[in-house]
Amino acid sequence: MSTGFEKTGPRLVRMLSYSKEDLEALLSLGINYAKGEIKNYEKTLERVKREFVLQKIFPILEKKSC
Repeated sequence: MSTGFEKTGPRLVRMLSYSKEDLEALLSLGINYAKGEIKNYEKTLERVKREFVLQKIFPILEKKSC
């Protein structure tokens, strides 16, 4: 069973190429773009973590069902 992370994983990692600290520094300069990007960064990071966990769990479940 595939979680689809194989296709979306590299794109998600690229989305995290700016560090949260970089975005917070831009926000402190009054750059509104950074505010939205911080939210996107946090959502993307959570998605990567969730997908990584699923990738670890599904192979275990597949082995048990065989």
